[in-house]
Amino acid sequence: MTDLVIDVGNLLLIPLTASLALVLLLRKPLRRWIGSGYTYLLWGIPPASLLAAIAPNRHPISEAMLISSERSFNAPNMAGEAAQAGMVALDVLSILWATGSFCCGMGMILLYRRFLSRVGPISRISTEIAIARGHLHSPALVGLWKPRILVPNDFDERFDPRQQMMVIEHERQHRRRGDHWANAVAIALQCLFWFHPLVWLAGRAFRADQEMACDARVLRIFPQWPQSYAKALIPQLRPQAPGTCQWSAYGTLKERIEMISKVNDFQRKSITGLAVVAILALAMILAVWSNTAFSESDDEKLYFTIQSQISTEDGSLYEHHFVIGTNRTEPGYMATELSGGESVQYELRYDLRNENLVDLSMRIRRNGQQVGTPRIIFEIDSPEGAVISVGSNDTGPLYELNIQASREKPAT
Repeated sequence: MTDLVIDVGNLLLIPLTASLALVLLLRKPLRRWIGSGYTYLLWGIPPASLLAAIAPNRHPISEAMLISSERSFNAPNMAGEAAQAGMVALDVLSILWATGSFCCGMGMILLYRRFLSRVGPISRISTEIAIARGHLHSPALVGLWKPRILVPNDFDERFDPRQQMMVIEHERQHRRRGDHWANAVAIALQCLFWFHPLVWLAGRAFRADQEMACDARVLRIFPQWPQSYAKALIPQLRPQAPGTCQWSAYGTLKERIEMISKVNDFQRKSITGLAVVAILALAMILAVWSNTAFSESDDEKLYFTIQSQISTEDGSLYEHHFVIGTNRTEPGYMATELSGGESVQYELRYDLRNENLVDLSMRIRRNGQQVGTPRIIFEIDSPEGAVISVGSNDTGPLYELNIQASREKPAT
């Protein structure tokens, strides 16, 4: 879990923040320039940036070499003081993050189920449209794999025939564009990054742009009825239910009516709109991908020479000497054998504080069970290296490691 928090922090939060800030900053001026339909496409940039951040990009291969392995029964004292720093703060952060994500997800599910319970039984009109016999205050597209358009009992009374056609077409456009899946992705990101204020701010802006984009598509089909379409929006001022594409102008009425009055002005800007969005998306994705690239160059690799002594409960002493060579973005691994079929696994990650200081975090497991997560900062190419002790002879095995870091591959 700690590694997951580190990965999220290093790889995802910065691209997510930058891409959301870009879209939030540009959405309104671009909407006035190229229209709602093409501005909505900007919301593909944040998830694309996250994918670019985790996409494979020249991953190096971690090298691990066991140089020698011995077993004896006289444990010598290792020189130097042991340095061990736990990862308690990160573990607590991991628990808080996971708990928040779970609670947020459950909250969204409960709200959606509450919405469905209020809708009540439905009567199918056609393969795509059904009447909700319960309480449904406005038409909605509901469902993921088999989305259906639900209309309220008094649909014929609320809207005249012209408005009914346009409202149904609006919900059809949501389905054709895959907006129900886009909403599911947005909810997943909100639950995953529940602690990020921009994610919630962007969620409201995303839904507003989604509705205005559908407005633009509908008015391309019915360009002769913009006033009738706007009148159908005015009474619909309730929030949308999570997980649905609902006919609602909650918080967006003024903007939507303004864009409805200008929708015909953007018909000639389709190529310009696509070009602008494509350039912005490509620039952001390339920036994220290049900044999270994993170099294959040996100049980016460090070699850790480790002399390990393991004192077990029966008084045995195991000595191992091995080298792990790895890039700082790729974990290094090594496993050594003890008697009785037991094994000890070492996993290490590092970061550079400057050209001469390495910040090394290790995870030590015995037979798959974690026994320690030491962390230490020491100099590269220092003859003394660093000394780490994990455990105690009084309560179990004692793991003592003498570690040196070098930019050059050591001779074996």
